[in-house]
Amino acid sequence: MRKIALPVWTVIGAFLIIVGVILLGHFSQHPIDQGASIAGQAAGTTSQVYLRGGLLQQNLGDAAPQAFLEEETAQSIPGFTVRSFTVHEGEMVSITLTNRSTTGHEHGWMLVSPGTREKVEREAKEAGPKWGWIPNSTDVLAYVPMTPPGESKTALFRAPPVAGDYPFFCPFPGHGAAMNGVLHVVR
Repeated sequence: MRKIALPVWTVIGAFLIIVGVILLGHFSQHPIDQGASIAGQAAGTTSQVYLRGGLLQQNLGDAAPQAFLEEETAQSIPGFTVRSFTVHEGEMVSITLTNRSTTGHEHGWMLVSPGTREKVEREAKEAGPKWGWIPNSTDVLAYVPMTPPGESKTALFRAPPVAGDYPFFCPFPGHGAAMNGVLHVVR
């Protein structure tokens, strides 16, 4: 028998492709666990990983919040009670969303890259309830999952490293027009 010598890079490339296909198959069968807390994920106390959005919520380690933001929804019509927050570049931020709706609506909170709010709102609608209205977009920087009336949820994220005005909104279809605001990131 004659032995065929393959270049090392060919073998490594084939191995990486096989591993990628296995991982893709695994993650595509495991949707987001909306019950897992983001703070728990950040602290490493839950094994579920949010696969969509939340770029500034990933790899937080044991970081403790330096800024604490509290947002509430209006009771009878879609709206946020606070439309503007200010944090420092790179600061660890805790955001708690309390849903005060008396009309039965779930609400969420999503922080996005400047100039992308309308695009991400369309993508959230396309993501639908299966993904908790969270689009698979690099423009989604942080979010609080959809929160039922009478409940609160908290997210932990690192503030953007570049000063600027970052829009936030409720990702439920149609709510972003009334439920929006700005996170001012300063030096």
